[in-house]
Amino acid sequence: YVYVTIKQRELFIKMKSNNQIEAYLVGLTVGDGHLESRSKRIVINSNREEYIRKVNNLFVELQIPTSCFFDKAAKEWKLATRSAMLYGLFINKFGVIAGNKTIARMGLKIPQQDINQFLAGLYDAEGWFDIDKGKYLRIRLKINNQSVADFVFESLKELGFETRRHKSKKSFVVDINKKADVKRFVKEIPLLHPRWFKIQ
Repeated sequence: YVYVTIKQRELFIKMKSNNQIEAYLVGLTVGDGHLESRSKRIVINSNREEYIRKVNNLFVELQIPTSCFFDKAAKEWKLATRSAMLYGLFINKFGVIAGNKTIARMGLKIPQQDINQFLAGLYDAEGWFDIDKGKYLRIRLKINNQSVADFVFESLKELGFETRRHKSKKSFVVDINKKADVKRFVKEIPLLHPRWFKIQ
């Protein structure tokens, strides 16, 4: 099941346009971040320092100043920016909402040519893989916001993936089970989080 090497992923991310980097960061923020409603601050969280450093490099490519630090109380790494330009883009161009994102409807507007990057950011935040029935590799995503889960499900379907979805307590789950679709997903979606490198 080794589909894409770490080196291939690193090369891919370096070839991205600014629009694709922005779409990736939107997906990541929708999953593991938030927009503060009062301070116009964007915050992204991660428990992996090496990953948050990679994300910080994307902000560097966009020439956006950031603050990267370890939050001892939360026991996780945080990346923050007060870029009014990026904050405005997230809300007005991409449809991200500020404040509590858990249950509010989010009318995401991701350009079709950048959808793979958005999905990569979101799956790096909220996705994982496991072995179904001890045999079959599957890609999974769980998120509390139903409108985001619906958007992911429809986006994957438009890309030609066969997906399933169901509700799990207060969360919504989207699964990719078919072997050919799993293989294609890992090849085409530029996932950057280190956990995906364990697929083999």
